[in-house]
Amino acid sequence: MRLVAMMVAAMAFILTGFAIAAADANPGAVSPQVSAADLLGQARAEADAGHPTAAKQILVKAAALYPGNMDIQKLLGDVDYRTEDYAGAAAAYKKVLSRDSANKDVHNRLGGVYAAQDKYSDAISEFRLSLPLSEGFLHLIQTYIDEGRIGDLEAEQQRAVVLAPFEGSSHFSLGLVYYYEKKYDQALSEF
Repeated sequence: MRLVAMMVAAMAFILTGFAIAAADANPGAVSPQVSAADLLGQARAEADAGHPTAAKQILVKAAALYPGNMDIQKLLGDVDYRTEDYAGAAAAYKKVLSRDSANKDVHNRLGGVYAAQDKYSDAISEFRLSLPLSEGFLHLIQTYIDEGRIGDLEAEQQRAVVLAPFEGSSHFSLGLVYYYEKKYDQALSEF
């Protein structure tokens, strides 16, 4: 009996080795028994290794197997953004937002997609929806700079300080705008 158990274990080990070798030979291949977390891990590893095509292949198959997994959609958006497939990135991020409209991180990412396409109004809207994320506000500042309207954002932040003079975040936000305008003395005063 013990010999049979050892033979079964050895055979399972050998078959696992063949499966791993086959997966290594074709990084986009997905076994139907693989969990969403496993696929996400494989796709992240491929993306981190600089293989966006393999990562996208895995993510597309993973999205088909697990259409409700928004982490897969988010990573698909990230991979598409890095490969400048902005339409794909926007679609993936919008799918996440259709399930979780308050996801500030994804609003920030979608804003980045629009900014990369010079769709400033859409980018500004998405960055505003990402607030109070600090990186969202920095991206908002950069978009206003890119559009040549940083003065508008400065005036808006000045009004916010007037309306809430004891609100530290208002002063900090105005200080950041001044900093990026190279008005360093005024920025220091606000900080």
